[in-house]
Amino acid sequence: MINFMSYLTATHTKTVLDGKISDSLPPETLTHLYVYQEIHVLDGIPLLMNTTMEMLGCAFSGLFGGRFPLTQQQMIKDINELLTANRFDMGSFWLRVFASPDNYMLMIEKQIVYRGPVLWHARPRATIINYNDPLVPYPTTALLQSVNHADFIAVNNGYDMALQRTPNGILYAPFPLIGVWNGVCYMAPLDHGGIDSPWRQAAFSLFVAAGIDLKEEPLDPLVEYDELLYICPLGIVSLKSVGDRLLFNSYANRLAVYIQKVVV
Repeated sequence: MINFMSYLTATHTKTVLDGKISDSLPPETLTHLYVYQEIHVLDGIPLLMNTTMEMLGCAFSGLFGGRFPLTQQQMIKDINELLTANRFDMGSFWLRVFASPDNYMLMIEKQIVYRGPVLWHARPRATIINYNDPLVPYPTTALLQSVNHADFIAVNNGYDMALQRTPNGILYAPFPLIGVWNGVCYMAPLDHGGIDSPWRQAAFSLFVAAGIDLKEEPLDPLVEYDELLYICPLGIVSLKSVGDRLLFNSYANRLAVYIQKVVV
């Protein structure tokens, strides 16, 4: 397996490995298969933590069998120790937690400039890249590697990110991707390109709060969507374009009013 840690920011050198602060990771941890989840920490408080633990438990059981070995209390303790070890305390941070039957890790992906999830200021330009199906509808390091590789190809071709198209014609992304076409909003079901995460559950709650219907249907790469957006620890990210096609961001702006009410 490709080294899935290569994307990590060099300045965030301290991690948590099996409950202990570590300055480095053993080489074998870089080649194992892990499930993972994304966490937004605001002023030391991890958001959507109940759902995060539930999703980790389901993914761990579904992929490896058995129960996820960490309690929510221990996870929160490790998160705060990780932030302290990196001299971070107040503000917003994007963390990833990785778990396998052999070990678990916590890492800081980035410090976020805004307090809490928001409508993100940058609108990425995307391209569609053909790729194989993800192994399972869980976030795994295998999926993360394919996403990183697809993004690398996209950036080398002048784009900001990639959307992936499976051999059976399904459009997917590592976060809950929502397409708007003719005034109807769509998000892929778990058995057709959806990836289970707290941010997917937050997307459902967000649309309910905004009074907008959200249909679970596969996203078709042949459809010229009017708008594409996704929900992640940054908040709401609205795509500027796919290929040469410019996209609207009207639904992203409507949802932005409710993002902190739903997530924080």
